[in-house]
Amino acid sequence: MDVLVPADPWNVVRPLQAGNRRIRFWSLPALEAAGLVELARLPYAVRVLLENQLRHCGRGHVAEDHVRQLCSWRPDTPGNLESLSCPLELFYRI
Repeated sequence: MDVLVPADPWNVVRPLQAGNRRIRFWSLPALEAAGLVELARLPYAVRVLLENQLRHCGRGHVAEDHVRQLCSWRPDTPGNLESLSCPLELFYRI
């Protein structure tokens, strides 16, 4: 059985050993190292949205441009989160 693996255009998926399981996570510091974002200027809520976008990138409803747009988020630009895919779904799960 094939498992759908999301796109990883910036090489940010990292392995993590959790007990006897090996899992994957999407590393925001790796995205910063790739030169796409400066994490220190992003509020934690936007970082959560960014990680969500990375996990869903390439699955049809989140494109690389969505991730890039969120990486360039600025608090003085009203409405710049409107094009995000599934942010409400994310907050319902928190």
